[in-house]
Amino acid sequence: MGVGGSMYNWLIKLYKTLKQKLKHLHQVIKYVKKQSGKLYIIILLDIIWCYIVYLLDLEEYKKLEFYNINHSLRKTYLNEAKHDLIKTFLYKKENLVIINNKEKFIQRFKNYIKSDIQNVNKISYKTFEEILEKNKKIICRSANQPFVSSFEIYDATKFRGPGFVLEKAQKNKLNLVEKYIDQHKKLKEITENLVVINLVTMVNKNNIDVISSYITFKDNNQIIRGYIDQKKQKTKGHFRDSNNNVYENIKGEYEIPYLEEMIKFVKETAKEITEIKEVEWSLCLDTRGKIHLMDATTWKHIIFAQTPEYLNKKVGLLPYYKKIIK
Repeated sequence: MGVGGSMYNWLIKLYKTLKQKLKHLHQVIKYVKKQSGKLYIIILLDIIWCYIVYLLDLEEYKKLEFYNINHSLRKTYLNEAKHDLIKTFLYKKENLVIINNKEKFIQRFKNYIKSDIQNVNKISYKTFEEILEKNKKIICRSANQPFVSSFEIYDATKFRGPGFVLEKAQKNKLNLVEKYIDQHKKLKEITENLVVINLVTMVNKNNIDVISSYITFKDNNQIIRGYIDQKKQKTKGHFRDSNNNVYENIKGEYEIPYLEEMIKFVKETAKEITEIKEVEWSLCLDTRGKIHLMDATTWKHIIFAQTPEYLNKKVGLLPYYKKIIK
């Protein structure tokens, strides 16, 4: 292909990209116009202004409801671009291997992890059979991906044999296996699906702060989150999907049992890796109230945590982070 052909393909690709971005812009403006009643041109100019002044992209403008927030409050919000800059002060990338490699993580936190977690690639088929004999229901997950996004629950009674369970796990690249956690009855009131409690810790000088808390569960292929009010120890506001759209299947406030104990728990685990100041911990709670440490990751849901309906007086997290990095 000559230079002319390459240039033509590049222009076609550019045209399609621009067309897609303009379509997205139009959809966001239509959504905001419906929510706020403001004129199309006013919304467009405000989106451009927020991109220049606050480094806010289209989805963040929509999710953080900037169309309903005044300038003094807008300055308090921490978006992804600013968060990425701040993270360079919170940890070194080379230290993340502790939590990114799940086998290293399991070894580091073996005193906090209640389950016997096995790698199916490192055990015999007979050992896998024995696991299924003891536990008809198991949790399989990836050794390189966060627990919340990768885990699947397999009921061995619905397979023709252990080999079919193993085959499915390996096909889905889920190489870590552990027994299923029969969750607390209060969490079953929210959903029969496995509920994960996510608590975000920050090393603040000699203290550990829990700066955000929410629950996560799967509904088919969707990941659903519900914000936790730590003072009330209940969920607050709407549940939302990964795009921050309201999830209509669950409404109301739900009690989160043993929340104080879970907060104390993650404050202790956070002390084990103070070289990573900001960590999101994933926990499960069984029928007896025993806390199970499932995972630790870098925090990727800062926009969800600042959804205005969850915040006191609609004040974002940026002022807190500025104090942390001083």
